Amino acid sequence: MTDPANYYWVGLAFVVVAFGVVAYLATSKTGYYLMAIREDEDTAQTITINTAAYKLYALVVSALLAGVGGAIFAANLGSIQPNDVFGSAISNQVVFLAVLGGAGTLYGPLVGAVILEVASDWLKNSLGGSGLIGDPDAFAFFLYGLLIVLVVMFMPGGIVGVLTNWWKGRKNRVKPHATTAA
Repeated sequence: MTDPANYYWVGLAFVVVAFGVVAYLATSKTGYYLMAIREDEDTAQTITINTAAYKLYALVVSALLAGVGGAIFAANLGSIQPNDVFGSAISNQVVFLAVLGGAGTLYGPLVGAVILEVASDWLKNSLGGSGLIGDPDAFAFFLYGLLIVLVVMFMPGGIVGVLTNWWKGRKNRVKPHATTAA
């Protein structure tokens, strides 16, 4: 592919497929077994869940999705250098987006990725060339770190966790009924 826009569409298609796979797994019997194994592996074995087989299945699905995503990333770059994939920037961004959006939720990493990309582009475009800050990437990492500290302190469930709790609380509030005097 020579047109960079094609990589966007391939990447978007991959995100949709990967999200569909994860959503299916989260709501299937396999997903419930994996959650049981995560919470208490000994109890899961006691109720006859083959923990080794389900952990291997999760590993294979995870490796498949990571491999396809990595292949798309490598094709987009044209070549892979160790710093491109094993540098602290990529590793930290993955952790940041999961914590910010809400680790352990279906939509959390997606929400975190959108917010971090928009914030990163805004920082680079508005502050990067202005001369107000020295190194835009270092400043972005400082802001990422500050944001993660604030999220962990005040929103341990991430943005999706806060929104979910707000929505549940909104639905459970009892609305007072007007009484009429007869």
